[in-house]
Amino acid sequence: IDKAVEKCVGFHESTLVTTAMNCLASGYDKRKTADKLSSLLETSKASRLADRIFEILDGMRNTQPKSSKKRHHEGDSHGGKKTKFEENGVVSSKEQSTKEKSAKEQLSPNQIKDMMANAQKMIEERKKALSALRSSDTRHKGLEPPSVSVQRTEEKAKKIAQLQAQIQSKLSTGVLKIPGLNRPEVINKPTPLILDSQGRTVDVTGKEIQLTHVIPTLKANIRAK
Repeated sequence: IDKAVEKCVGFHESTLVTTAMNCLASGYDKRKTADKLSSLLETSKASRLADRIFEILDGMRNTQPKSSKKRHHEGDSHGGKKTKFEENGVVSSKEQSTKEKSAKEQLSPNQIKDMMANAQKMIEERKKALSALRSSDTRHKGLEPPSVSVQRTEEKAKKIAQLQAQIQSKLSTGVLKIPGLNRPEVINKPTPLILDSQGRTVDVTGKEIQLTHVIPTLKANIRAK
């Protein structure tokens, strides 16, 4: 059974061996043994392990009649004589020692209870150790070294400065236009004059306006005047 457990899970596991032995000692069938093992293993692995355990048990049962038949055949070869102990149904010393050994190996209910309690305690300790290991790994992953944090901050600042420079350049060249932000139009041409029917200069409302007269500053223009 120990080898079957090791072959199924890949390593020696005393808890599974103890549970399997308890199931056999309690007279569980294959399905009930698989259900019991599924509390410690995956359902598929527990089913395979139960099949393997009962295959071993069936093999042990099949070998026992053969050995007794062989002993009976050897007795017949010696002239077919039977001893007085065999005629009275008394078992041989070898069979008696085997039964005594199996009786010693059979665990009492208190021993089974203690072994199950120890197995449950081992499982709880392993669960606590795994949860503590996972929590410590999560804390280590969440904390970054100071150098890495400073480096990322500097990279973000550089990227922001580059984006601001690109936006400013596009705004100044007119490539990027923002709604609501209209640049003042530069008037390169003179405003056309509006004249009324009498030839006077008026504004849009029809009011007469006086134009500014530019006084010539060049001497040639002054002389011409």
